[in-house]
Amino acid sequence: MSPEQKLLIVFSAVFVLCAGTSFWLSKKGFSEKLVTRCVTLLVACCSCIIIIAAAGPERIESLIFNKDGGTINLATPEEQNESLEYADKKTKLPLEKLEEITRKAETQPVNQRTDADYLVLAMEAHRNDRHEKALQYAYTGLSMPPSSIKIIASLFNRVASAYGSMGFTDKSIDYYKRAITIEPDFSWPYFNLGKTYYGLAKTSANPDFFDDALAFYEKAIDLDPDDVSGDDFFTLGSIYQEKGNMNRAEEYFTKAAEIGAK
Repeated sequence: MSPEQKLLIVFSAVFVLCAGTSFWLSKKGFSEKLVTRCVTLLVACCSCIIIIAAAGPERIESLIFNKDGGTINLATPEEQNESLEYADKKTKLPLEKLEEITRKAETQPVNQRTDADYLVLAMEAHRNDRHEKALQYAYTGLSMPPSSIKIIASLFNRVASAYGSMGFTDKSIDYYKRAITIEPDFSWPYFNLGKTYYGLAKTSANPDFFDDALAFYEKAIDLDPDDVSGDDFFTLGSIYQEKGNMNRAEEYFTKAAEIGAK
């Protein structure tokens, strides 16, 4: 018997079952509303049976897992660490290693890529000012099975950065905050929110944004004092200067000069 014949038989059986159930409930004196609900539920359940019959169990499994119906692709701990180091704004990886990681992610078959691969691709696109492509890669990474909480938070951080670079500040802030919600001890979105609110404070008439920027910068430094750049210290000095605290401003300007702000 061909698959089409089997599907026709299943469909016919479902039709007869629904019609018979509706007739039986009506005869028993049940209300029209109840009859409608029961038949709707039955149709929904039978529709699932039809879909499985039409697609086949193997296809259903492949849709749930991946295109090949195999195991879920997750990045190894080593691959996760590499992708996070790659995505760090102050990465210490040598150029040769960066190129190797990029090449690996780019040449990986699409159906074998992990969320960590898409984090690498998104960061590479960002560094080349291809912000729409970075956004696309980051969103694709978020649709993949999660290798770790930090990879997911990093992808949200990358979505936020892409939106910020494209001028969508409100969306950018929203996604940075989502990254923080997912991983509260992750310093990157705090640094980026500090920078974003500082930019808003400089371009708007709302001085409260300086306070917001300061709060996020201080939280970021508290979480990861080794990740502070000269630019971060310079921005902090500028915030304190705007707030009239020249002693703190001078302190941070000095730190920025020691590290080297761009």
